[in-house]
Amino acid sequence: MWTSEEFDETAAELAEEPYPVSSSESGLTVQFPFGDSTALGEMTTKATHPTYGHGLMVRLVLPIHLSEENVPQIVLRFNAVEIDSLTPMSHFTGSYYISDEGQL
Repeated sequence: MWTSEEFDETAAELAEEPYPVSSSESGLTVQFPFGDSTALGEMTTKATHPTYGHGLMVRLVLPIHLSEENVPQIVLRFNAVEIDSLTPMSHFTGSYYISDEGQL
């Protein structure tokens, strides 16, 4: 479990870039440049996974809005690239999906 001190340390490291970042007891958010827009990075210990319970959830919200007919092909392609480019630190716990707001 991440502590508030670890979130503060991570936020301080990210702020050196400089990225707008804020931390709290249960997580942090950071904004990254993404073309002419901004991507939002989130780390939190508040989210509950239906199988694994509590832990650290890391999410990157990309400002990409897709039309409904392109969603399945794009999401499958992104996930295939992720699987094919495994790193030694891969934990097989993440994947791309479309949020309720239609963002990737």
